[in-house]
Amino acid sequence: MNDARRAGRAARGGAGLAALALASGAAIALPAAASAAAPSASATSGSMTTQVPTTDCPGDYVQQVQEVPDVVAGTVVAVEETTGPEPDVPAYQVALRDVRPLTGDVEATADLAVLAVGQPGADAIVPVAEEGYVVFVTPRNDESGAAFGARLCDFVPQAQQAQVQDAIAAADAEAEAGDAAATDWTSLEAGDGTDYGAAVLPGVLIGAIGAFGLAGTVLLSAVVGRRR
Repeated sequence: MNDARRAGRAARGGAGLAALALASGAAIALPAAASAAAPSASATSGSMTTQVPTTDCPGDYVQQVQEVPDVVAGTVVAVEETTGPEPDVPAYQVALRDVRPLTGDVEATADLAVLAVGQPGADAIVPVAEEGYVVFVTPRNDESGAAFGARLCDFVPQAQQAQVQDAIAAADAEAEAGDAAATDWTSLEAGDGTDYGAAVLPGVLIGAIGAFGLAGTVLLSAVVGRRR
């Protein structure tokens, strides 16, 4: 995984997942710590400033990988319609189980809560319970009760996992190539501390002095010859 693309990724735990399970009638086994307000140990934690994308999904998995910090695979346990950040945009609390990270800082965990937002359509289908999905997720840092957020179109059928993993590899390769190019420019600008201008200038001056010295010698010889 590329460190630059992963910088700043963080997640809170699955707070609110137990309530979602009870409301939907799904039986999800949660450790006591996960049902508390404290962050769950199932996800990495820290300061989080990343925002869930609000635009439509790009239709290209490489670009979609580049839009979010984490991609996971798992099975949907329960889906419940809820109130999202925008009253006019449908939102759903989605509970995932057997979560496996594909890229990012999310750790493998038994369960994960995702707030999915978006208008259902041809490319944005409400997840179905007991179906497997690859999900492009972004850590949330609000009071929604979900550790992660996603667009409806960020839920991809698990049958597409191989294509998504290829896209992750391609996105990482692009990021590494960009890092290498930035490093080359930095090396060219900063170098190893040597002042190449100062190093080259003495040679130029010596050459100039040598040229003028030769001209002076020729002129002196001409003057001496005329005097004779």
